[in-house]
Amino acid sequence: MPFQWIPAPVAFVHNGVRIYQIFKDDDVDNGYVREYWFGTTVACNDCGEDAMDVRTMPNPLHHDLLTPAGRRAVICDAIDAGHITNE
Repeated sequence: MPFQWIPAPVAFVHNGVRIYQIFKDDDVDNGYVREYWFGTTVACNDCGEDAMDVRTMPNPLHHDLLTPAGRRAVICDAIDAGHITNE
């Protein structure tokens, strides 16, 4: 069966920067959303240069990475510091 490209869904937007959700093996149909991996482009994938693993990002405020809110907070801190953009 042929595959069809589907743009990555937006996980959230912070200060105008869109953060996209990444799916395991880029397969939306498998339903497995990567909890710790996010991207900065609509074409992001789990091995692309635009992908980021929130567990490897600076977390000086010690946000709880086991929660969606904590993972989002780490990314928002990086956006606020100018480390993440959609450019």
